[in-house]
Amino acid sequence: MESSDSVSLGIVKISGGVHGATLVAELENLPPGEHAFHLHETGDCAPGFKRAGGHFNPTGKKHGFHNEGGYHLGDMPNITVPASGSLTVSYFLPGLSVCGADGPLLDEDGAAAIIHLGADDYQTDPAGNAGERIACGVLRR
Repeated sequence: MESSDSVSLGIVKISGGVHGATLVAELENLPPGEHAFHLHETGDCAPGFKRAGGHFNPTGKKHGFHNEGGYHLGDMPNITVPASGSLTVSYFLPGLSVCGADGPLLDEDGAAAIIHLGADDYQTDPAGNAGERIACGVLRR
């Protein structure tokens, strides 16, 4: 992952399984506080990170764990970065296909892991009212 000014922020790895995927992120140099962390539909971290598109959502759900119509398969829990700016997180993402036949995350255009400036409220569509994108990492096979 990198910040908008090209500072290295660590590594995100994702691996698929029968019932979902496991994501492990080893992060550093992040601003302290609570931040949204999502998987986005396109593996493109061009300046501004907008070309990464919206959240990965092959099932057409609404956003957020607290939304009756949710959640996106790319929605993940917020991260809380300590004063050191470094942390490691691990998530199991049920139902997420990494390379399978039914709506895989890593299709022809890849995917991106994005960290936002603010926290995800787990309900506001389409992105949890989390603010600007401050970090991006392209996910590849």
